[in-house]
Amino acid sequence: MNVLQINQSYEIKGGAEVYVHQLQELLPQYGILSFFIGVSNSITHNRFDIHGKNISLSNRTKQEVEQFLMTFVENNKIDIIHIHSVSNKDLVKFCLDMKPVIRSMHEPRMFCPGRQKFFLKSETICQKPFGLHCCARAYTEKCQDSRVPREVMRSYSNVKFEINFAAKRYKYIVAMSDYIKKESILAGIPEHSIILNPYFTPIVEEGKEIYQIGGVKRIVFVGRLHPSKGIHILIRSLKNVLKSQNNVILDIVGDGLFKNELLNIISSENIPSQRIIFHGWLSHADTLQKIKNAYIVAFPSIYPEAFGIAGIEAMMYSKPVVAFDAGGVSTWLQNNVTGFLVNVKDSNKLEERINELLFNEDMYRKLALNAKKNAIEKFIPQIHLNTLIKLYQNMITK
Repeated sequence: MNVLQINQSYEIKGGAEVYVHQLQELLPQYGILSFFIGVSNSITHNRFDIHGKNISLSNRTKQEVEQFLMTFVENNKIDIIHIHSVSNKDLVKFCLDMKPVIRSMHEPRMFCPGRQKFFLKSETICQKPFGLHCCARAYTEKCQDSRVPREVMRSYSNVKFEINFAAKRYKYIVAMSDYIKKESILAGIPEHSIILNPYFTPIVEEGKEIYQIGGVKRIVFVGRLHPSKGIHILIRSLKNVLKSQNNVILDIVGDGLFKNELLNIISSENIPSQRIIFHGWLSHADTLQKIKNAYIVAFPSIYPEAFGIAGIEAMMYSKPVVAFDAGGVSTWLQNNVTGFLVNVKDSNKLEERINELLFNEDMYRKLALNAKKNAIEKFIPQIHLNTLIKLYQNMITK
């Protein structure tokens, strides 16, 4: 069986790309030949860039992209197309007309024009299902990246296409969390098409994890530097311990325009600058090394994460996670078992729970061991791939 994976980006920019690149390594072990192509809108929206292994094409027309894909599918005897994070209805429709298509929802882009279900202006989670009101809220709530009228309507049109047309033609739609499945159904996507299949993370051999009891205690954050990621709330929650404990350090892996605001917070709160280290974006391997060296992994997103791969990566390394209970986080994080779930934006409780792990070694060890056990039981590649491959097989035997 040959499968073509299509995503907006080929380069690793987030969890979706990490996931697809991992599929490239693992699927051949199950007898499936997998190809990965990134197709993204370039500067103007009627032009595209195409990237992949030994592929780099820029500024291509829609017709050129379609011809490229048609030839690629034919030359590589593709049986199935697996679409990931793509927001272009013409591209999706073309794929649906070529081959059986399965779709993975790595974020809410199928049912939310802003792709986050989050109101940036008020820093609150959107509770309303998709509708025409989304266009107005792009301006009143700043819930879309662009507020250019043409772009707002384009995003709205893409979601309307997904719900009213594409969702009925996908052979399967894979949701990574209970939250994404629930919100999909509320938006009008057929429930019978949605398969819950949470992410996975490669197994880490016993003994490779590091317990830093008594040493430097590093709290690690991984993600975009953006208000929706809650990093500003995390820094304020840690200000007291960072001022009073010389052996506690916050490692920030990621970058973004919000960094300047974070630097202002650090200065205004008189937090010693050496207690917070900005590492910028790192390779996936280097990011895992930071997680491996962590004492705690903090996951303070205040918008509804579709899942949060960094969370299960932390658990595989026996790291307790402290997170806000938003979106799909509760799919993998069990409160008081593998870490702590805190009500969204409750900075006092976030501080309390982090301190509990920093200063209660018995609690720390219990949650660390549970985290590893839970990751092995629920989030290893074999569990996810067994489900995914059954879906692939059903698609070509129906």
